[in-house]
Amino acid sequence: MKKYRGDREVMIADISRLPITHVRKTVFTPYFSPHQIHLENVYHVSSMKKNPLSISQLTTSGSLSCSGPEDVKVYHNLMPEGKPIMQGKKLESI
Repeated sequence: MKKYRGDREVMIADISRLPITHVRKTVFTPYFSPHQIHLENVYHVSSMKKNPLSISQLTTSGSLSCSGPEDVKVYHNLMPEGKPIMQGKKLESI
């Protein structure tokens, strides 16, 4: 992890802003797939209790695509074909 030196903050639902303390690269394997997902510029916000995943940041690499709107499914290529590598339910606006 590297100390974050930028001026961005994470805004949460109650409109409060939380400081980003560190940034790093990470790799994770979704529950539904053996495909590893490589993420860069992952923010560490020490005061957050949950680990949100930004769909726009997830798809920035260009090798992943998402479909929705009620059920979110992430595919390993740009075309939503076959079995998704991650999936989840939309909960309110998240």
